[in-house]
Amino acid sequence: MSARLDASTPRDYAWYRAALADARLPAAFIDLDRFDANLALLRRRAGGLPIRVVTKSIRSVAILRRLVAAGPFIQGLLCYSPAEAAWLAAQGFDDLVVATARSRCAGSRRSRKPKAS
Repeated sequence: MSARLDASTPRDYAWYRAALADARLPAAFIDLDRFDANLALLRRRAGGLPIRVVTKSIRSVAILRRLVAAGPFIQGLLCYSPAEAAWLAAQGFDDLVVATARSRCAGSRRSRKPKAS
């Protein structure tokens, strides 16, 4: 980004285009002012209940750290696989839960009506 844009300016397409004027595109970016505002809104909406962040939708360790540091209303991370949980543990995260898709076992098949002969 070339120059720091005024945070009070409305954040529309033109604002982001100016902010990314010197960036090599395509580029990924996060508006941290908006991120923090959304996090504050989440805290209010949670009404004192803990929130566990689903890591599948946030693929940045830096952003996950920012979320966890936001306060006690963020209660750990929900990982999509044991491998991801192990990797995040190696990154220093310590409140991890793994959610896996249920698989069907041979004994758990739904009973079917017998075929009419």
